[in-house]
Amino acid sequence: MTTPAAQAQAALLHFARNGRLEDRAYSATHELGESPHDSNYRVFVTLSASYSRDTKAYAVRLAVSETRYEGGQVSLRHEREMPHKRLGEYSATRFSAKRAETLYNEALAALRADPTPLVELLTAESERS
Repeated sequence: MTTPAAQAQAALLHFARNGRLEDRAYSATHELGESPHDSNYRVFVTLSASYSRDTKAYAVRLAVSETRYEGGQVSLRHEREMPHKRLGEYSATRFSAKRAETLYNEALAALRADPTPLVELLTAESERS
């Protein structure tokens, strides 16, 4: 198994190449591999800059999720039971695709300069029981 630092470097490279806009969020998801906790689940890490109409703000965050595809059904675990980190929140009166992309790119640049939040998130995932 690779170390959280090596996984972080691979994720950062993937985030730089695969970020895209979907439904008021600019994000990219990197597959880490098979879950050590549950068979048939795949583990993913996501960097996103998403806009909420309710709070009128963008949230920039890193999140780990697990997905299982079995018999035509999809099971997804995220948020409450999975490690995640909020990297920032920025108020805005309305959604702008350009602003979401800019926040995503700024977060990516900050993670490249100091990948500690991503390494900590991946370490928490590797230690989760």
